[in-house]
Amino acid sequence: MEIENKNNLSKNELKIEELAKLNIIEMLAYIRKIDDEPTRFLTTKQVREIHLEQWKKNLKWRGMPHHLVMEVHPMFRNGFDQVFNASKKLEKVNVSAFNRVNQVLHNHHETEDALWFPKLRRNHPEVKAEIDILEEDHKVLVTLEEKILQGDIKSLSVFIEKLNDHLNREELITLPYLLDGTGGI
Repeated sequence: MEIENKNNLSKNELKIEELAKLNIIEMLAYIRKIDDEPTRFLTTKQVREIHLEQWKKNLKWRGMPHHLVMEVHPMFRNGFDQVFNASKKLEKVNVSAFNRVNQVLHNHHETEDALWFPKLRRNHPEVKAEIDILEEDHKVLVTLEEKILQGDIKSLSVFIEKLNDHLNREELITLPYLLDGTGGI
């Protein structure tokens, strides 16, 4: 299946706006069928941006939803982007800078895996498979670390792309429950 990012549609394509209207399970299943990883990541990002505008209008936006989406996740996005930009100048990964940001990311993921995701599974079994995928994402990121710690900039670039996609999907999955009061720790 293809996603519509332009104005010409075939009968099997959904516009980003139409995709954003699907329930999260259907939406992510549809997105996973996109074979081209950059297109899949871009599609997830575009759907997340549509939802972000809706989330901000929710009366419960302040608090944990705002904190996660506007403070915690941007800290990782910006932090790793800064590491990447500094590393490009060095022509190898700035390992100490990577470790500083990555240690905070590890703490964040450990909290999710130990506390938040199990609670979401119990309270919302309909997203269990999606939570499983988020936890697998954590493992994929860890596998990239060895090459990054050896100075491999390409692995750092892949790490950042995969992390950003993970954060976008995590928000799409969890924000509705944070906003309705059933998704917090």
